[in-house]
Amino acid sequence: MGVHKEVMKRSSKGRDYSFARCSLDPFLSPAKGTFFEDSVTTADVLEFGNEVLLFFGGLCEHERIGLASVPREHFNGRAWTIWQPDPVLDIGPPGSFDCRHVTDPASICTESGILLYYSGLGEGEDAIGLAISEDGKAFFKFSENPLLEGRAPEIVWHQGQFYLYFVRPDARGGYSIFLANSVDGSHFSKPYKQPVLEPSIGMWDSYTVTTPRIYRAEDRFWLSYAGDDETRDFPKGFGLAFSKDLIHWEKYKGNPVLRRGLSGSWDDQAIWFPTLYRHRDRVLMLYEGSHNLSDLTEPVSQIGLAVLDL
Repeated sequence: MGVHKEVMKRSSKGRDYSFARCSLDPFLSPAKGTFFEDSVTTADVLEFGNEVLLFFGGLCEHERIGLASVPREHFNGRAWTIWQPDPVLDIGPPGSFDCRHVTDPASICTESGILLYYSGLGEGEDAIGLAISEDGKAFFKFSENPLLEGRAPEIVWHQGQFYLYFVRPDARGGYSIFLANSVDGSHFSKPYKQPVLEPSIGMWDSYTVTTPRIYRAEDRFWLSYAGDDETRDFPKGFGLAFSKDLIHWEKYKGNPVLRRGLSGSWDDQAIWFPTLYRHRDRVLMLYEGSHNLSDLTEPVSQIGLAVLDL
C-alpha cells in the first residue's frame, strides 16, 4: 500500500486475524449524475501531506478513477469528501490500451508527488498504466503505452526498489499474483516466471487469488487478497499471507478472514480489494462488494468497511 502507510505493531503469530464488518451498510455508494452513477469500486488509501486520500473506481458507461479525502485528524474510515465531481483519471483515446476503462488504483508517495498505477482495459490485453501527480490533485498519464500486461496492480517501495504486484490468468483458468521490480517506478523488469501467490489445492481459494493489497507490519508484510474456488473474478472471501522479503509468502492458516455478506446484504455476491489501513488500535479494511438490485440486470458495487481490533 505504499511507503507512507501505517505500520502494524503485532506479530502475525498466535492470534486470530478475522475481520468483522464495522457496519451493515457501505460508506460509498453510486450517486446519480456523477461518474460513479452505476457502481463504486476498488478503494485505495494513501497518506499525503495532512490528508488521507481515497482513490476509487467509478462506473458510468466507462470506469474511471475518482478521489476523496479527509484531514488526518478527522479520519474515521467512513466519512470522506469527494474531491471533485469529475474523475482525476479518465479513459484514453479510441484504440488505446485504456480506451474502455481505467480502474483499480494503486498509489504511492515519492519525493516528487504521487505515482498512481491502474488497470487499463481497451485494445489488446488488459494492461497496467501509470499516472503521475505533483500536488495530489492533477494527474497526468506517464505514457500512452502500458507498463506491462496484467491487471489489479499494487505497489510497494522497499530497500531501493519498487515492487509491482498484479494478476494474470493462470493455467487453471483463474488468476494468480505476479511480481515485477523497478528502480524508478516507470520501467519494470520482466515479471518473475512463477507467481508469488497462487491458488491453494482443495481450499476456499483453489481456483483464483486476485486483487492483492500489501500492508507493512513492523518486521513483515501482509498481503491481503480475494480468493474463490469456483470463479475467476467473482470471489467470495478474503485471505492473508505474510512475508519478510516481499517475494516468499505464507498464507495464514485461518483464512478466509472475511467472507461475502449474507443473502440480501450489499456485499452478498462478491468482494474485492481488501485495503488495509491502521487507525489507532484497529486495522481497517476498506473493500468493494457487489449486490444485485431487483430492478437491475447488472450487479452494483459499493465500498464498505470491516475492522480487526488489535
